[in-house]
Amino acid sequence: MNKLQDWENRIVCGSNPEALKPIPDGIISCVMTSFPYWGQRDYKVKGQMGLEKTFQEWLEKAWLIMDEIKRVLRKDGTCWINLGDKYGGSGMGMSYAGQTKGPKSILTHLDHMPAVGHSRGQYDKSLLFIPERFAIGCLDRGWILRNKCIWQKPNPMPCSAKDRFTTTWEYLFFMTKSKKYWFDLDAVRRPQLMTRQAGKSHQLISEQRLNSGGKDWNTEERYYNPGGKNPGDVITTKILEEDAEKMGSPRARQHRKPYRNLEEGSVIPYKGKETYNPAGANPGDTIKSEDLFEGMGKDDILAFLREWLSEMSNDKAIETIRHIRQLLKGEIGVGDFWSIPTQPSKLPHYASYPEKLCLTPLKAGCPRWICKECGMARCRVTKIERGKSKTTFGSTVKDINPTYSGKQYEPIENIHTLGWTFCSCLCPACGEADCKCGEKWRPGIVLDPFGGTGKTCIVAKKLGLSWLYIDLKPEYCEMAKRDLDKTFYQEELRL
Repeated sequence: MNKLQDWENRIVCGSNPEALKPIPDGIISCVMTSFPYWGQRDYKVKGQMGLEKTFQEWLEKAWLIMDEIKRVLRKDGTCWINLGDKYGGSGMGMSYAGQTKGPKSILTHLDHMPAVGHSRGQYDKSLLFIPERFAIGCLDRGWILRNKCIWQKPNPMPCSAKDRFTTTWEYLFFMTKSKKYWFDLDAVRRPQLMTRQAGKSHQLISEQRLNSGGKDWNTEERYYNPGGKNPGDVITTKILEEDAEKMGSPRARQHRKPYRNLEEGSVIPYKGKETYNPAGANPGDTIKSEDLFEGMGKDDILAFLREWLSEMSNDKAIETIRHIRQLLKGEIGVGDFWSIPTQPSKLPHYASYPEKLCLTPLKAGCPRWICKECGMARCRVTKIERGKSKTTFGSTVKDINPTYSGKQYEPIENIHTLGWTFCSCLCPACGEADCKCGEKWRPGIVLDPFGGTGKTCIVAKKLGLSWLYIDLKPEYCEMAKRDLDKTFYQEELRL
């Protein structure tokens, strides 16, 4: 099995790093996975990762796996690792979970409970900085850390702690093995607007740079990209309030309900202590700007904005309204902070991340076309077209700030994809270097070495990419196979 084709669209049941060793060097275009967290849960299978006695042992094993991932990754490949932190001297051990499980308990399962008690002593009650230690160890092994993205969960796991905030986010590390790698930023850009004042300010900066011998930013190479702004390393999506209750892990949903499901299937109100705090929810450890108008009606919001904006200059008011409109339309707050709700699932797996978390990494970090002969990945070719500026929402600003007399402008340029680069190799079918029949090209391979429910590979298949799924538990492999067999390419996801 030394051929690349032997590893395309394949499910491998085995433990890591052993399962990675047979894979040939440099055939994987993109890796996205989530390591089993240390001391989080027991998967009831021999050789599993996460039950090490100390987090230092966990880190050593994780680094060995990263060494194998680096070996199988192409020189232009990308790697995305989802990882959350743990607390020292905290957590609910299996002994406690066993005592609380019973006909009078809301805990109907033990599999999702922490498998081992955390080490006490030096780090008691302290965050252990496991993701940061992991990242530093990867840097020492030659990895290049390009971003540490934040995955913020609008519907996080409930927390019973009374002396700290609920943990509502996790890291998504973006790493590469080379300084130059394949990355399609145009595939994930977000719309951006430009004000007249911003243009004037930048004109002044550009003149200052020219006087000092620098580059003129007002020439062909503009300071903003007409194709849209860089989405950053924060992931943000919208979630309806009525849908939030349906999302999250089974444990989270159980803790949000004052009801319990009995073994015989009946549902009755839980007459014991309520599983949520009537005084209110823990606000969590991320502050979101969209909470500014929470609980306010339309008239109250309008009155608040009139009073607030009346104290600003016209240009400042315009900039503020622009940001509010972008915020409400979900156009900002993406960057390296990604707010994506956890995805509900009926599958018996408590650590799966949502499909939306995979979209940006796979669209930006895995090529759709690679030459079968020389291995060159095609890159997007774009063209900038000039256009006329136009007024957008000046009347809306006047309604809120009657003293405003300016205009708001959209970008005066548009960017279009003309095509994709190609090598000199000739297609064996059509004989053209710029092959249109598709026989010359193959999609990049996306690897998930801890496949779980198969979300990464499912998104890869929807995007028209090849995939390689690895997991230790046979039940998860069968579960992923069933879902992957029902998954098909969805062209609209690539738009």
